[in-house]
Amino acid sequence: MLSPSRWLRLVRQSAGQPLLLVGVLAAWWCVAVGSTLGKTASSDEPLHIVGGASYWRLNDYRLHPENGNLPQRWCAIPLVLAGWPLPAAEHPGWPTSNMASLSRAYLFEIGNPSWWMLVWARSFAVIWGVLVALLVYRWSRELFGPEGAWLSLAFCLTDTTLLANAPLATSDTCAAFFFGWSTLAIWRMLQLPSSSTAVVAALAVGGLFVAKFSAPLEIPVGLILLAVRCRYGMDWEVSWRGQRRIVSTATGLAALGACLALVGFVAWLTVWLAYGFRYEAMNPQTAPAGVLPRWDTLADSTRELGGGQGRFLAFLGERRLLPEGYLCGMAIVLNMLRRQSFFCGDYSIDGWWIYFPFTFLVKTPLPTLAAILLVPVLAVRWVQQKSFKASGELLWYPLAPLLTLLAVYWGVSLMTTLNIGHRHLLPVYPAIFVLMGSLPSLTRDRPGLRLLPWALAACTALVSLWAFPNYLAFFNGIVRRDEAWHYLVDSNLDWGQEHSTVASFIARERRTYGDQHPIYGCLFGPTPMQSLGAAPILLPTDFDDVPLPPLGPGTYCVSATHLQGIYLPMWGPWRASWEERFQDRSRALALLTPLAPEEREKSYGVPPEMFAQIGIEFHRLEYHRLLAQLREREPDAVLNGAILIHRLDEPTLKSLLQAGPPAQTGRFAE
Repeated sequence: MLSPSRWLRLVRQSAGQPLLLVGVLAAWWCVAVGSTLGKTASSDEPLHIVGGASYWRLNDYRLHPENGNLPQRWCAIPLVLAGWPLPAAEHPGWPTSNMASLSRAYLFEIGNPSWWMLVWARSFAVIWGVLVALLVYRWSRELFGPEGAWLSLAFCLTDTTLLANAPLATSDTCAAFFFGWSTLAIWRMLQLPSSSTAVVAALAVGGLFVAKFSAPLEIPVGLILLAVRCRYGMDWEVSWRGQRRIVSTATGLAALGACLALVGFVAWLTVWLAYGFRYEAMNPQTAPAGVLPRWDTLADSTRELGGGQGRFLAFLGERRLLPEGYLCGMAIVLNMLRRQSFFCGDYSIDGWWIYFPFTFLVKTPLPTLAAILLVPVLAVRWVQQKSFKASGELLWYPLAPLLTLLAVYWGVSLMTTLNIGHRHLLPVYPAIFVLMGSLPSLTRDRPGLRLLPWALAACTALVSLWAFPNYLAFFNGIVRRDEAWHYLVDSNLDWGQEHSTVASFIARERRTYGDQHPIYGCLFGPTPMQSLGAAPILLPTDFDDVPLPPLGPGTYCVSATHLQGIYLPMWGPWRASWEERFQDRSRALALLTPLAPEEREKSYGVPPEMFAQIGIEFHRLEYHRLLAQLREREPDAVLNGAILIHRLDEPTLKSLLQAGPPAQTGRFAE
C-alpha cells in the first residue's frame, strides 16, 4: 500500500496532475450541489435571486442593494437565460421595493418552476467555492510545494463551513474568494510593480468591491502589507515590457503608486459597470417608479445613519461619484450593523466579542481544529531547531499576506456588532487552509508525525461525509447539533432550509394521528408550505404576516430561530412589562367576558371595540408567552437540528398557558 507521501510523489511526477485536480473539483461540485437538493430556500436566497434577475432584465437596482451586485447577478444568469419572467410591472411590490413580496412571487406565485430555479442558481453559486479551492491550492503550492497544496486542498474541500455556504445563492463564498485573491494579488504587485501585476490586482479588488460591502477591510490589509514591504522587503524591482530591473526606492515607490492608482481607478470603474453606468438606482423605463428599500431615498438612509459615515455617503451621492444603488446598499449595511441577535441564551443589538471565536470553535470540524493548533506548535519547534539569524532570512515574510488578512479580519470580527451568522467568518478560512499546507514540511524531520496531518485530513473527510447533507446545521460535538438551539440560531443552524423536512414530518404525523390532528407551524424561511403539499396552521412571524389562530392542543413545529424570538413581532426574551400586561389583560377578560356587551359598557365603560382589542392583545401576548415557555421545555423531537417539535396535548398546553411567568422574565433589562 502506498503511503500518502509516495502517492503524492507519483502524482507530482504524473502529467495527469491537472486532470486529477479538475476531477477532484468536479466531484466536490457534485457533492456540494447534491447536499442542497433536498433543502428548501434559505432566507436570503430568493432575495439574491430576484435581485440579480432584475439587474439583468430591467437594468434596475432597487432590489436587495445591501448585498453584492456581482454574486446576485452571477446566480441569476441561468434563470435569465431560461427566460423565466419576473413579476409583472403591476405587482404592488415594485413601487415599494418590497423584496420579500417580489421574491416570493418570482419563485412561488407566478408559475415559474421554483425547484429548478433554486437548483440552477445554486449550481452557479457553488462555482465560487470551486474558485476558493483553486486559490487555496495554487497559493499553498507556491509556498509549500505540491504535497502542501494537496493537504491544503483536502482540508478545504472537506470543510463543513464551505460546504454549507458555497452551494447557496448568497454572497458569502464569493466574498471569501475575492478577499483571498485580492490579498494575494496586492502582495504580488508590491513585490514586483508591473502592468501585469497591477491589472490582476485591479481585477481582484474590483471584484471584491462588487461582491460584498465589507470590501473596505482590504484597505488596511493593503496598507499593512505596504509597510511590511517597505520595511522588510528586498531591493525594489520593477518590470516593464517583460524586462525586470532593480531600481531605487524612489523609483520603485513611484511605480507602485502608478499601479495603485490603476487599481483604484479600475475598482471605481467596476462599481459603475455593475450598475450599468447610471447613477439612478431605479429605471422607470423598465419598472414602475417608486421608493428605495427601507428608507425610501438615499438622503433618508444617510440621515438615519448620521455622523461622519452618513455625511460622507451623502457627499458621494450629491457629487454622483458612485451609483445611487451602491451608496444605498452601503447605507443600509451600516444602518443595520446594530441588529437583534441571540447568543448562548443572551440577546443583544450590540453583539459580543466572543461570538465569532465561539462559532469557529463549535462549527469547525474537530480534526481541522487539531491541525490548526498543530501548525504554530510545530512551527515554533522547527524554528528553534534551525538557525536563520546568521543568513538574515525572514521565514515569516512570504506568509505576511495570509497573516495580515487573518489579523485584520479577525480583529474586525471581534469588534463588530453584527452577530447573525458564522458565515460572515468565511473569508478567514482560505488563509487558514493555505497555512495548513506547511504541515508536511514541518513534520518532514519527525517520522512519528509525518502521517498525522493526512490522518487528520482523512478524519475531516469522514466527519464531512457523516454530516451530509446537513452542513448548514453542522456542529462538531463540543455543542451537539440537537442542542445547538440553546447557543446559536439564524444562519448558524436554521435559515429556512428544512421546510421540506417539515412537510415530510407533517405527512407522518397525519398518518399517525389522523388528518384532523392540528399541526401548527412557526417557521423561518420563504418557502410556502402549500407548495410542498403541507398545510400546517401558520403562526405569525416577521416573515409570515398571518392572523393569529386560536392556540389549541396539537403538534407545534417551531423554528429554532423563531423559538428564540429573533424575528417575531415581539422580539427577544420575555420581559417583565409584557408579563404585567399579560396578567392585566387576563384579569380584564376574566371579569368582562361573562358580561353582556351592554353591561360591559354601562358598568366598566368598555365598548365592544375596546373589548375586542383587549382580546386581540391578550392572544398576541399569550402566543409569545407560550413560545417563551417552550424555550424552557425540552422538545419531543428535533428535525436536523433546526426545527423543534412539541406535542402538546390539552393538559400540557393548559399547564403551559396557565403557568407562572416564564423563566426568562426579569433576567433581561427592558
